[in-house]
Amino acid sequence: MHQVSKADQASSPVRLEAIFIKYSGGGESMGLSYAQEYSCRDHFRQRAFERFGVDDQHLNRWINQHLPSLSPYDSNVVQPANTEAYVANDGVIFVCNIKSREFITCFKAVNYQESKEEEEAYTDIHESNVTSFKKDVNHLVNRYRLKEAKELFENIGEDLDDFYRLSQAVKNGQLSERNSKRLEELLGKFHVIKAAMRIIENKRGDYHL
Repeated sequence: MHQVSKADQASSPVRLEAIFIKYSGGGESMGLSYAQEYSCRDHFRQRAFERFGVDDQHLNRWINQHLPSLSPYDSNVVQPANTEAYVANDGVIFVCNIKSREFITCFKAVNYQESKEEEEAYTDIHESNVTSFKKDVNHLVNRYRLKEAKELFENIGEDLDDFYRLSQAVKNGQLSERNSKRLEELLGKFHVIKAAMRIIENKRGDYHL
């Protein structure tokens, strides 16, 4: 299989360069494992309609017609992680994420003079994976932020409880000397909580995509 050097990858971070390929046709069908469990990304639906005229109403039937003849397709292209291509008897190539069990994109097998479509297809894969990666990173960042906030709130739990108790007492109490002292104590709790919230706010800049 053709290997892409680090220099090539660095010079083209968004676009995956495709190697000329040719669909040979025929061959024994090996099928796609768990094919019936696969879902379609919106990008796959769009490409199926643009390239093959298959709308959403007929998409499932069109896919099912191709599943029995799918076999692994070696395009000599370094593919993204968890991404594999399968080709049907009529030359339609299905590019799949075998981990999430999704159809990513589809296109017609090309000959030596027609590499642009495949090149675009793998660019589609890369961009789709980048979008998915960013979503995963955002989800992970949010989890870490919540985890840190939770730990911080646990450390000032008594201050939070006291703040609520004192604020309710002042709000519902009399204009008395006792409540005046409660107000001063409440201000102290406020500054503790404010400092904690400032820490949480400042940590927003600790994570970057």
